[in-house]
Amino acid sequence: SEIARVYVAQGRRDLAKQQFMKLQNFYESLEDFRGQATALNTYGDFLSQGGDDKQALEAWQRALPLSEKVGDKGILISTLYSLARVNLKTGNPEAALSFIRRSLDIVEDLRANVASPDFRVSYLSGVRKHYDLCIDVLMTVDRAHPGKGYASDALLMSEKGRARLLLDLVNESRANSRQGATRELLERERELRGLFRAQAQYRMDLVSNKRDPAEIEIVDKQLAHFRGEYQQLQAQLHSGSQEPVSLTLQQIQNELKNDDTMLLEYSLGDVRSHLWAVSASTVQTFELPPRKTIEDAARELYAMLTARQGNEGQSDPGYQAKVEAADAAYAEKATKLSQILLGPVSGQLGSRRLLVVTEGALQHIPLDALLIPDGTSATLLIEKNEVVTLPSVATLIAIRTGQHRPISPDKLVAVIADPVFSSSDDRVQTHAIPEAVALASSDKRESQTRSAGLTRLSYASAEADAISAVAPSGTTLIAKGFDANRDVAMSRSIGQYQIVHFATHGVLNSDRPELSGIVLTSVDRDGKTTNGLMPLHDIYSLNLSSELTVLSACQTALGKDIKGEGLVGLTHSFMSAGSNTVIASLWKVDDRATAVLMADFYESMLKRGMSPSAALRSAKLKLMKDKRWSAPYYWAGFVLQGEYTNHIAVPRHSWRPVVLVLAGLCGLGLVTLMIIRKRLRLQKKS
Repeated sequence: SEIARVYVAQGRRDLAKQQFMKLQNFYESLEDFRGQATALNTYGDFLSQGGDDKQALEAWQRALPLSEKVGDKGILISTLYSLARVNLKTGNPEAALSFIRRSLDIVEDLRANVASPDFRVSYLSGVRKHYDLCIDVLMTVDRAHPGKGYASDALLMSEKGRARLLLDLVNESRANSRQGATRELLERERELRGLFRAQAQYRMDLVSNKRDPAEIEIVDKQLAHFRGEYQQLQAQLHSGSQEPVSLTLQQIQNELKNDDTMLLEYSLGDVRSHLWAVSASTVQTFELPPRKTIEDAARELYAMLTARQGNEGQSDPGYQAKVEAADAAYAEKATKLSQILLGPVSGQLGSRRLLVVTEGALQHIPLDALLIPDGTSATLLIEKNEVVTLPSVATLIAIRTGQHRPISPDKLVAVIADPVFSSSDDRVQTHAIPEAVALASSDKRESQTRSAGLTRLSYASAEADAISAVAPSGTTLIAKGFDANRDVAMSRSIGQYQIVHFATHGVLNSDRPELSGIVLTSVDRDGKTTNGLMPLHDIYSLNLSSELTVLSACQTALGKDIKGEGLVGLTHSFMSAGSNTVIASLWKVDDRATAVLMADFYESMLKRGMSPSAALRSAKLKLMKDKRWSAPYYWAGFVLQGEYTNHIAVPRHSWRPVVLVLAGLCGLGLVTLMIIRKRLRLQKKS
């Protein structure tokens, strides 16, 4: 077998073919069905890569009964996938559809019985190509038999292959599925999270201080050990098979009824991509360019959008020239991507709200920063349309149908802001330094580091004060400075607020998302180090009832892009923990512009009664009209994911202070009355 691979690598195809035949004869002589099936599958791949699809089809047809006889589902789904692919390629999409549907039935059956959430997402990522091929086959059959429902089936297949871990976790969090877990398992889970958190914090400090890579490697091994044990524990806590996604077109369209809203769902393929445009009464499909063409255009635009992030030219003499070049090229790049993504539906956009489901590099692009795709207009999409990002429609439905815990009407907003990261912060008693030095940071929420740690965010405190100013008295919890710590963020009371707002640094690890997190106060008032990291495992364990979580920090909307699941990071974890809606950032946002944006956002939401989605759009529009912040970099970074029709229940008048005063007066009156009565009794006796 290995000799055959070497011949293939050397381009010696005749010798490779002879070797593959020897391999098949060898396994046949042993009556080894597994070996025969595997050898035929490999031989079929070899033939197909050489353009000999007819012989490849014959090889896979011979492999199929052997794969079935062996009973190895992994070999069987591989054979079925190959048969589907070659039948599609040779012009027989109906046969391809039969094979790929059969393979997906097995895939779903296998996934349903994997208990660990991490293992489920890992498995589905490995077989994502089966869903992609099924979509392509269905769309090919639809072109041959239009109006028969194949295009709608392709949309449902697209949904079935998306954000399945998130969907499972959302359903579990709403159903409170851990009620039956044993005390021992829950205690071990808390213990493992603590061990993981301590090591993750230690690793972050080592990296920021550029310590010995060998020491970091030792910590990584310990983290891998904790993660492995945690996965096994999660398998016990989440025991029981997972039901496959069962979604209908009618369910999707029901979510769009009584609302001028259109769903745009994108599926990127190697040969061609697809777009479904769905309204309450119509379904349209469009063929788009291959994945590479779309993702290359998206990455070019992202580079234009984020040209300002970094060091603001303080150490880069070419910074200003880079920004000017990006600004000059922006319209061209934004128009190019807009024509690809929105051009096919340009006549139907109007002023509709757009629900957008994307994948790959498109997840990094705020579509509201694209230009209207009419070929002549310089109008941005945000000026006409409200844009909401969804991991999948199935997730939105799960959020809407889930059972939510009641929220106290006087618990409106919990704000955790402006933590103390370093003993050199002027707020620390033992190491006071001038305020000008403590606040000498760039206007970007970057994870810049000193020897002492992360840089303080200059405008985070003002951001918290602005939120408090527009919220009714007595309805907010403001935790700033030393109070912006892990204990407060993880407390049960935080989960009872309608809005949870973090104004601090976020840590992004796109390779190992479990090391991503929110950074909170890391020293106490005497300068003693405390653990201020709230990594993903901690966030997943939160018990939130919030309508909205706002992550006012850098790159909080990003994460590890896992095939089929999407970006696994902070947004993913907060939605899993119970938040209906999450607002997060796609890049290292500007600190000062963010404070202005958030003030306007909360003003629109809490004073004018707008939904979070409409309020975010309003705040962006206002910010972009200011010449200082007109570039999309300043206003387009924040995106909203999840529920978009929710309205925050704001008490119009907060009677709590009045009630307390009246209660105090009544108490004082009663005490006074008792004293008078006692004196009267004494006088009467005397």
